[in-house]
Amino acid sequence: MKTLRFIIIYPVVCCFVIAGCKKNETKHSQRCIYDHAVFAEVSTKAVGDEQQFSQFKQNPFFNLIWENHPYEEGELWRRKIDHEYAFLKTQFEQFRKIDRIGSPRTYHFGDAGLFSPSTLRLVAMAGELRAKLDSFEPSHIVQIGAGCGSLCKILNEVFGFKSYTIVDLPEQLVLAKKCLEKLEVKNVKFCTPEQLSKEAIYDLVISDMSFSEFDRAYQEMFFERILCRSIFGYILGHEFPKHFGVIAMNVNEIKERFEKLGNLSEWELQGPSSSRDYFIYWKKQEGF
Repeated sequence: MKTLRFIIIYPVVCCFVIAGCKKNETKHSQRCIYDHAVFAEVSTKAVGDEQQFSQFKQNPFFNLIWENHPYEEGELWRRKIDHEYAFLKTQFEQFRKIDRIGSPRTYHFGDAGLFSPSTLRLVAMAGELRAKLDSFEPSHIVQIGAGCGSLCKILNEVFGFKSYTIVDLPEQLVLAKKCLEKLEVKNVKFCTPEQLSKEAIYDLVISDMSFSEFDRAYQEMFFERILCRSIFGYILGHEFPKHFGVIAMNVNEIKERFEKLGNLSEWELQGPSSSRDYFIYWKKQEGF
Protein backbone atom coordinates (compact mmCIF):
# COMPACT_ATOMS: atom_id res chain seq x y z
CA MET A 1 0.00 0.00 0.00
CA LYS A 2 1.24 3.49 -0.81
CA THR A 3 1.11 5.86 2.13
CA LEU A 4 1.86 9.55 2.18
CA ARG A 5 4.88 10.55 4.20
CA PHE A 6 3.86 13.25 6.61
CA ILE A 7 6.75 15.08 8.23
CA ILE A 8 6.09 17.06 11.39
CA ILE A 9 8.60 19.66 12.53
CA TYR A 10 8.79 20.14 16.30
CA PRO A 11 11.73 22.47 16.92
CA VAL A 12 13.89 21.75 19.93
CA VAL A 13 12.98 25.19 21.24
CA CYS A 14 9.43 23.89 21.77
CA CYS A 15 10.71 21.83 24.70
CA PHE A 16 12.18 24.92 26.35
CA VAL A 17 9.01 26.94 25.74
CA ILE A 18 6.94 24.20 27.34
CA ALA A 19 9.31 23.96 30.28
CA GLY A 20 9.08 27.73 30.75
CA CYS A 21 5.31 27.67 30.59
CA LYS A 22 5.12 25.16 33.43
CA LYS A 23 6.73 27.63 35.81
CA ASN A 24 4.04 30.24 35.21
CA GLU A 25 0.97 28.01 35.03
CA THR A 26 -1.33 26.75 37.70
CA LYS A 27 -0.37 23.13 38.28
CA HIS A 28 -2.70 20.65 36.65
CA SER A 29 -2.36 17.34 34.91
CA GLN A 30 -1.19 17.96 31.34
CA ARG A 31 -3.83 16.63 28.97
CA CYS A 32 -1.89 16.88 25.72
CA ILE A 33 1.38 18.30 24.45
CA TYR A 34 -0.11 21.73 23.64
CA ASP A 35 -1.92 22.01 26.97
CA HIS A 36 0.06 25.08 27.98
CA ALA A 37 -0.78 28.72 28.58
CA VAL A 38 1.33 29.97 25.68
CA PHE A 39 -0.64 27.95 23.10
CA ALA A 40 -4.01 28.68 24.71
CA GLU A 41 -3.17 32.39 24.73
CA VAL A 42 -2.45 32.43 20.99
CA SER A 43 -5.87 30.92 20.31
CA THR A 44 -7.90 33.03 22.72
CA LYS A 45 -6.25 36.29 21.63
CA ALA A 46 -6.83 35.45 17.97
CA VAL A 47 -10.51 34.82 18.63
CA GLY A 48 -10.97 38.04 20.59
CA ASP A 49 -8.86 40.39 18.47
CA GLU A 50 -9.50 40.76 14.73
CA GLN A 51 -6.04 42.18 14.13
CA GLN A 52 -4.38 39.17 15.73
CA PHE A 53 -6.83 36.81 14.03
CA SER A 54 -5.86 38.23 10.66
CA GLN A 55 -2.29 36.95 11.07
CA PHE A 56 -2.37 34.29 13.80
CA LYS A 57 -0.91 31.60 11.50
CA GLN A 58 2.37 33.50 11.52
CA ASN A 59 2.60 33.63 15.31
CA PRO A 60 5.93 31.98 16.29
CA PHE A 61 4.37 30.03 19.17
CA PHE A 62 1.59 28.79 16.90
CA ASN A 63 4.26 27.71 14.42
CA LEU A 64 5.96 25.50 16.99
CA ILE A 65 3.26 22.90 16.35
CA TRP A 66 1.15 24.13 13.41
CA GLU A 67 1.78 25.84 10.05
CA ASN A 68 5.48 25.03 10.05
CA HIS A 69 5.99 23.19 6.76
CA PRO A 70 8.51 24.53 4.22
CA TYR A 71 8.02 25.08 0.51
CA GLU A 72 9.87 21.84 -0.37
CA GLU A 73 7.34 19.70 1.48
CA GLY A 74 4.48 21.59 -0.12
CA GLU A 75 5.93 20.78 -3.53
CA LEU A 76 6.06 17.07 -2.66
CA TRP A 77 2.39 17.10 -1.71
CA ARG A 78 1.49 19.13 -4.80
CA ARG A 79 3.13 16.45 -6.96
CA LYS A 80 1.34 13.74 -5.01
CA ILE A 81 -1.99 15.41 -5.76
CA ASP A 82 -1.06 15.83 -9.43
CA HIS A 83 -0.08 12.19 -9.90
CA GLU A 84 -2.58 10.35 -7.71
CA TYR A 85 -5.46 12.63 -6.73
CA ALA A 86 -5.89 14.89 -9.74
CA PHE A 87 -9.67 14.72 -9.29
CA LEU A 88 -9.24 17.18 -6.39
CA LYS A 89 -7.77 19.90 -8.59
CA THR A 90 -11.25 21.01 -9.64
CA GLN A 91 -11.81 22.07 -6.00
CA PHE A 92 -8.59 24.04 -5.57
CA GLU A 93 -10.40 27.37 -5.40
CA GLN A 94 -12.50 26.16 -2.49
CA PHE A 95 -9.42 24.77 -0.71
CA ARG A 96 -7.57 28.03 -1.32
CA LYS A 97 -10.09 29.89 0.85
CA ILE A 98 -8.40 28.29 3.88
CA ASP A 99 -5.28 30.36 3.21
CA ARG A 100 -7.24 33.60 3.27
CA ILE A 101 -7.57 33.17 7.03
CA GLY A 102 -4.75 33.94 9.44
CA SER A 103 -2.16 34.97 6.81
CA PRO A 104 -0.23 31.70 6.51
CA ARG A 105 3.03 31.63 4.55
CA THR A 106 2.06 30.83 0.98
CA TYR A 107 4.09 30.00 -2.11
CA HIS A 108 3.39 29.63 -5.80
CA PHE A 109 3.20 25.94 -6.76
CA GLY A 110 3.13 25.89 -10.56
CA ASP A 111 -0.31 25.38 -12.07
CA ALA A 112 -1.73 24.76 -8.58
CA GLY A 113 -1.25 28.44 -7.86
CA LEU A 114 -0.77 30.05 -4.46
CA PHE A 115 -1.07 27.74 -1.45
CA SER A 116 0.38 27.22 2.00
CA PRO A 117 2.28 23.92 2.31
CA SER A 118 0.03 22.99 5.24
CA THR A 119 -3.11 23.24 3.13
CA LEU A 120 -1.59 21.15 0.33
CA ARG A 121 -0.65 18.54 2.92
CA LEU A 122 -4.26 18.28 4.11
CA VAL A 123 -5.57 18.15 0.54
CA ALA A 124 -3.21 15.25 -0.17
CA MET A 125 -4.44 13.54 3.00
CA ALA A 126 -8.04 13.96 1.86
CA GLY A 127 -7.09 12.50 -1.51
CA GLU A 128 -5.67 9.38 0.09
CA LEU A 129 -8.75 9.06 2.29
CA ARG A 130 -11.10 9.48 -0.68
CA ALA A 131 -9.19 6.75 -2.55
CA LYS A 132 -9.27 4.35 0.42
CA LEU A 133 -12.99 4.83 1.09
CA ASP A 134 -13.73 4.24 -2.60
CA SER A 135 -17.47 4.80 -3.15
CA PHE A 136 -18.37 5.02 0.55
CA GLU A 137 -19.70 8.46 1.50
CA PRO A 138 -19.24 9.21 5.22
CA SER A 139 -22.16 11.30 6.45
CA HIS A 140 -21.17 11.53 10.11
CA ILE A 141 -17.51 12.33 10.74
CA VAL A 142 -15.64 12.93 13.98
CA GLN A 143 -12.22 14.56 14.12
CA ILE A 144 -9.86 14.31 17.10
CA GLY A 145 -7.94 17.58 17.30
CA ALA A 146 -9.29 20.85 15.94
CA GLY A 147 -6.33 22.54 14.30
CA CYS A 148 -7.73 25.59 12.53
CA GLY A 149 -10.72 23.76 11.08
CA SER A 150 -8.90 23.38 7.76
CA LEU A 151 -9.31 19.62 7.46
CA CYS A 152 -13.03 19.97 8.21
CA LYS A 153 -13.39 22.49 5.37
CA ILE A 154 -11.56 20.20 2.94
CA LEU A 155 -13.57 17.11 3.87
CA ASN A 156 -16.78 19.11 3.55
CA GLU A 157 -15.86 19.85 -0.07
CA VAL A 158 -14.79 16.24 -0.75
CA PHE A 159 -17.62 14.38 1.01
CA GLY A 160 -20.40 16.88 1.77
CA PHE A 161 -21.04 15.42 5.23
CA LYS A 162 -24.29 15.73 7.20
CA SER A 163 -22.57 16.20 10.56
CA TYR A 164 -19.01 16.78 11.70
CA THR A 165 -17.86 16.63 15.33
CA ILE A 166 -14.57 18.21 16.37
CA VAL A 167 -13.08 17.14 19.71
CA ASP A 168 -10.33 19.10 21.44
CA LEU A 169 -9.45 21.36 24.38
CA PRO A 170 -11.76 24.38 24.81
CA GLU A 171 -9.18 26.97 23.68
CA GLN A 172 -8.53 25.13 20.42
CA LEU A 173 -12.22 24.62 19.75
CA VAL A 174 -13.05 28.34 19.85
CA LEU A 175 -10.35 29.11 17.29
CA ALA A 176 -11.49 26.34 14.92
CA LYS A 177 -15.09 27.49 15.33
CA LYS A 178 -14.23 31.06 14.33
CA CYS A 179 -12.25 29.86 11.30
CA LEU A 180 -15.06 27.57 10.12
CA GLU A 181 -17.61 30.35 10.56
CA LYS A 182 -15.47 32.51 8.27
CA LEU A 183 -15.32 29.60 5.80
CA GLU A 184 -19.11 29.17 6.06
CA VAL A 185 -18.95 25.45 6.89
CA LYS A 186 -22.21 24.24 8.40
CA ASN A 187 -23.33 21.28 10.56
CA VAL A 188 -20.22 21.25 12.76
CA LYS A 189 -20.39 20.39 16.47
CA PHE A 190 -17.57 21.31 18.85
CA CYS A 191 -17.01 19.40 22.08
CA THR A 192 -14.37 18.62 24.66
CA PRO A 193 -13.44 14.96 25.28
CA GLU A 194 -15.57 14.97 28.42
CA GLN A 195 -18.61 16.08 26.41
CA LEU A 196 -18.42 13.20 23.95
CA SER A 197 -21.55 11.11 23.61
CA LYS A 198 -21.33 7.52 24.84
CA GLU A 199 -23.94 6.34 22.32
CA ALA A 200 -23.05 8.09 19.07
CA ILE A 201 -22.07 6.06 15.99
CA TYR A 202 -19.78 7.59 13.37
CA ASP A 203 -19.04 6.71 9.77
CA LEU A 204 -15.48 7.95 10.00
CA VAL A 205 -13.01 9.09 12.65
CA ILE A 206 -9.96 11.00 11.49
CA SER A 207 -7.03 12.37 13.43
CA ASP A 208 -3.99 14.20 12.12
CA MET A 209 -1.47 13.58 14.93
CA SER A 210 -3.83 14.79 17.67
CA PHE A 211 -4.81 11.34 18.98
CA SER A 212 -1.14 10.71 19.76
CA GLU A 213 -0.76 14.16 21.36
CA PHE A 214 -3.24 13.38 24.16
CA ASP A 215 -2.31 11.49 27.31
CA ARG A 216 -3.25 7.87 27.95
CA ALA A 217 -6.40 8.68 29.95
CA TYR A 218 -7.86 10.72 27.11
CA GLN A 219 -6.81 8.13 24.54
CA GLU A 220 -8.74 5.51 26.51
CA MET A 221 -11.76 7.82 26.38
CA PHE A 222 -11.34 8.22 22.61
CA PHE A 223 -11.18 4.44 22.19
CA GLU A 224 -14.40 3.91 24.13
CA ARG A 225 -16.42 6.81 22.74
CA ILE A 226 -15.06 7.24 19.21
CA LEU A 227 -12.71 4.60 17.80
CA CYS A 228 -14.82 1.64 18.90
CA ARG A 229 -17.93 3.35 17.52
CA SER A 230 -16.64 4.34 14.06
CA ILE A 231 -17.06 2.28 10.89
CA PHE A 232 -13.90 3.66 9.30
CA GLY A 233 -10.82 5.10 10.95
CA TYR A 234 -7.83 7.03 9.64
CA ILE A 235 -5.21 8.11 12.18
CA LEU A 236 -1.78 9.64 11.76
CA GLY A 237 0.28 9.53 14.93
CA HIS A 238 3.65 10.20 16.47
CA GLU A 239 5.40 8.73 19.50
CA PHE A 240 6.50 11.79 21.41
CA PRO A 241 9.50 11.74 23.77
CA LYS A 242 8.74 12.01 27.49
CA HIS A 243 10.05 15.57 27.71
CA PHE A 244 6.92 16.73 25.87
CA GLY A 245 5.17 16.13 29.17
CA VAL A 246 2.57 13.54 28.14
CA ILE A 247 2.66 9.77 28.45
CA ALA A 248 0.62 8.26 25.64
CA MET A 249 0.09 4.80 24.20
CA ASN A 250 2.85 3.50 21.99
CA VAL A 251 2.26 1.80 18.64
CA ASN A 252 2.31 -1.73 20.08
CA GLU A 253 -0.24 -0.82 22.74
CA ILE A 254 -2.53 0.73 20.13
CA LYS A 255 -2.18 -2.36 17.96
CA GLU A 256 -3.14 -4.62 20.88
CA ARG A 257 -6.25 -2.52 21.57
CA PHE A 258 -7.43 -2.87 17.97
CA GLU A 259 -6.68 -6.59 17.84
CA LYS A 260 -8.94 -7.09 20.85
CA LEU A 261 -11.89 -5.58 18.97
CA GLY A 262 -12.13 -8.64 16.73
CA ASN A 263 -14.68 -7.07 14.35
CA LEU A 264 -12.45 -5.49 11.71
CA SER A 265 -12.84 -6.41 8.05
CA GLU A 266 -9.83 -4.26 7.11
CA TRP A 267 -6.87 -3.28 9.24
CA GLU A 268 -3.57 -1.58 8.40
CA LEU A 269 -0.82 -0.23 10.61
CA GLN A 270 2.34 1.28 9.22
CA GLY A 271 5.23 2.34 11.40
CA PRO A 272 6.96 3.25 13.47
CA SER A 273 9.62 4.66 11.18
CA SER A 274 12.92 6.23 12.15
CA SER A 275 10.98 9.40 13.03
CA ARG A 276 8.44 7.38 15.07
CA ASP A 277 5.48 8.24 12.82
CA TYR A 278 2.67 5.72 12.44
CA PHE A 279 -0.45 5.39 10.28
CA ILE A 280 -3.57 3.40 11.15
CA TYR A 281 -6.52 2.62 8.91
CA TRP A 282 -9.42 0.28 9.62
CA LYS A 283 -12.90 -0.71 8.54
CA LYS A 284 -15.46 -2.40 10.80
CA GLN A 285 -17.54 -5.37 9.79
CA GLU A 286 -21.15 -4.66 8.94
CA GLY A 287 -23.49 -4.57 11.90
CA PHE A 288 -20.72 -3.98 14.46
